[in-house]
Amino acid sequence: MKGQEEREKFADFKLTKATADEARFETAEDDARVTLVYQRLPGGRLEVDFHKVIKSTGQEQKMAFPFERAL
Repeated sequence: MKGQEEREKFADFKLTKATADEARFETAEDDARVTLVYQRLPGGRLEVDFHKVIKSTGQEQKMAFPFERAL
């Protein structure tokens, strides 16, 4: 996989919430705020929610990545 950040830049996420079933990470870039939420769901499932807001335009981008345990 290749990162989308510039070679000398990287996204620095801070853990802002942690419970038994959820971990929330946030970063504030120059013109954007990004949140990643990892949630443990029933049945051994995991969902990662991505939310990005562009500060200058207010444009939002949301994506959910569901995962299921492989047996």
